[in-house]
Amino acid sequence: MAKRSLQASPEGIKQAKQAFTSKGWTQADLAREVGIKTRQPIGRFFAGQPVDRQVFIELCFLLDLNWQEIADIPKVPVTSEESNDWDIDAKVEGARAPYGEKIEHQCGSLRLLDVAFPVNLDDIYVEVKILEQPVARKWLELSDWQTDWEKLLPERVAALEAVAKYGKLTVLGKPGSGKTIFLQYLACACQRGELPDSLLPIFMRLKDFGEDTSNGMSLLEYISQELEICGIGAKEVEKLLESGRMLILLDGLDEVPQKDSDAVWQEIRTFSQRYYKNKYAIATRTAACNYQLEGFAEVEIADFNQEQIEAFAKKWFVAVAKNNQQAGIAKASAFIDKLNLPENRLIRELAATPLLLHLVCLAFDSKANFPRQRSKIYREALDILLFRWDAARGIERDESYPNLSLAGKIKLLSYLAAITFERGDYVFEISIIQPYIADYLRQLPDGDTAAEALELASVAVLKSIEAQHGLLVLRSHNIYAFSHQTFQVYLTAKQIANAGLSVGAYFSNQSPAYGKYLVKYAPTYITDKPWQSVFLTVAEILPNAAPLLQMMKEQIDGLLAKDETLQQFLKWVSQKSWSFQENRQLAAVRAFYFSLAYVLDSYLALALNMGKLDVQFPPLPDFTLPLYLNFAQTLDSNLALTPNFNFAIEFDRKLRATDYTLDPALRRLCELELILSCVLNFDLALERDLALELQNSLQQLKAKLPQEAENSASFQNWWQANGQAWIEDLKALLIAHRHAGHHWQFSHQQKQLLKQYYEANQLLVDCLNSGCEVTDGARQQIEETLLLVIGNCQKISSHDQV
Repeated sequence: MAKRSLQASPEGIKQAKQAFTSKGWTQADLAREVGIKTRQPIGRFFAGQPVDRQVFIELCFLLDLNWQEIADIPKVPVTSEESNDWDIDAKVEGARAPYGEKIEHQCGSLRLLDVAFPVNLDDIYVEVKILEQPVARKWLELSDWQTDWEKLLPERVAALEAVAKYGKLTVLGKPGSGKTIFLQYLACACQRGELPDSLLPIFMRLKDFGEDTSNGMSLLEYISQELEICGIGAKEVEKLLESGRMLILLDGLDEVPQKDSDAVWQEIRTFSQRYYKNKYAIATRTAACNYQLEGFAEVEIADFNQEQIEAFAKKWFVAVAKNNQQAGIAKASAFIDKLNLPENRLIRELAATPLLLHLVCLAFDSKANFPRQRSKIYREALDILLFRWDAARGIERDESYPNLSLAGKIKLLSYLAAITFERGDYVFEISIIQPYIADYLRQLPDGDTAAEALELASVAVLKSIEAQHGLLVLRSHNIYAFSHQTFQVYLTAKQIANAGLSVGAYFSNQSPAYGKYLVKYAPTYITDKPWQSVFLTVAEILPNAAPLLQMMKEQIDGLLAKDETLQQFLKWVSQKSWSFQENRQLAAVRAFYFSLAYVLDSYLALALNMGKLDVQFPPLPDFTLPLYLNFAQTLDSNLALTPNFNFAIEFDRKLRATDYTLDPALRRLCELELILSCVLNFDLALERDLALELQNSLQQLKAKLPQEAENSASFQNWWQANGQAWIEDLKALLIAHRHAGHHWQFSHQQKQLLKQYYEANQLLVDCLNSGCEVTDGARQQIEETLLLVIGNCQKISSHDQV
């Protein structure tokens, strides 16, 4: 049995005094660091007299000395029986057997939020990636984040590589990023002998240990007590620790109550220094990491990338949704397809966090689709981070500002979201938002109104929201952002809805003095891509969305009001729809003709452009027919069955399937014929006779080509001899007919206006179809007046009523 006291050897005393002098400490300093109330043991230590064993060892570690070299320990011969008894490899393997059942119980399964049964860890775990340098530790400027910020992130590496590389890790991560699951995986993998080193894993929830530290229990005693249940004695535990044969996994440092955190931190520090040969991993939230351990590397769990999201979904729909393997993978594939649609961008944003990806899978599971009101998912994700995730695990966090309730936090976050979103700030310096937080705190009952106190309190509140909920995150030194842009959009929409369709509302306990009104700025906002998500979300959460939708309709109609040519274009679109009597949904027909005319006009203008003939006909991704005809199909799904719609889709497919191996001049000719035929078919030519003449001329020019295939030797020989002359004929033909068939000849500005008008109308229809609260009468009035000349919006023409 180990002696209860130790004393330094003469040589050890000499080394200790030298180390003590180099540190520049006093004996009182040492006593305070060790945690003893008197300096007497310190004096006895330097005098070579016996002191308590634990005090002796702690003093040696503080002085950076090896206690076994300093202590005066008699050399006792070890018998062969004792030697065999302490075969350390055998001890590790021997300890694993009885302890394995407990590790499996602690770490082998998970309780997922809103799932009624535990899920096997191996059935859901996806390989974790880490950033070897936490993002928030990088010193960057705001301008760096306003460019391609993903290039600023450190390289992602497999987390197991970091475990093998560093040995001692502080694992940082946002709430729900997978810190606990990673530690549980490490424990199980170590227990099964799947890690390179043969170690005995110890998994501890620091919240539980924190409750015991107040009763004076040490980390050593806690671990010994854990293993004693499995028949592993205290002597064996200490021997394993001294030999460095344990993997110590400490989860949830951020979950320890403030009253216990200093004691827990000090105990971890002392323990990790004393038993420094072991491997360690300590998990905590990034924002709650106020301590740094000597010898520990800080790494951060990276967001899920597309590959990890897909891997998680495949496992989730088999294990959690309890589908069979084939059905689960099929459902996961449908889930990924839906998730990647443009309209689900904000949901896809949430999926980068494993906890929220679980929520997204839950939302999709029952109907194999996301809810019509996407904002339900956003609201649920917000609730999870604000309180449900902690409540489900029985965690109560200390409030740094007791006057700020949970409802107050939501109001404050909504205010900050609206202010920063209106400024176009998706990352922002603390100096931008701190005054707004201070203004809000000033309005609270019993709040301190002193400027200095408010400044300190506002920073404390910001840090608290970051640490406790992870809704605001530190991107770099003094630079913050919402953890997901989804939350910034949703909270902005919530602020607007609560403030009577206004932005930038100033908080007051009395009547709010609203600032800039959304109505005033709607012409700008409604054509702004980021704001379109806000409009859609506001429509979903308003108790009555009709006033918003009617205001949107007025602003959209006003986009083209001052341009007579564009008003004439809308009139032509309406006239074309009158002949389409078999479809009662004339707004869908108008959307079809609007899309077709707009796209074909752009294609034809480019085809007749007098640019170089030695370049390929350039693609126009912004004018693809399937993209624009989606609007018509949204209004009436039956429109997809009409001949016109199918013809248009076929035209687009053929245009993009033109053989790229053809000579550029030949390809230009083929595309010109295809475009012109489609234009004539839909009566878009201003001078139909001229357009027909161009079409005939193109056919004659094409007839001059040999009948052999383009890749044949005969054709190549002909082209080499006559190709240049043929190109000159094509060029002359284009010069002569450069305006033929080009009906509207929209300017660049008009094209941009039409594009914005189209997308704004699409947004309005998306709002109508989002499940928002709107009367049937208001819905019908909006739908029937879509894409009409302004005068006709007040009174639907008699043709439209047929």
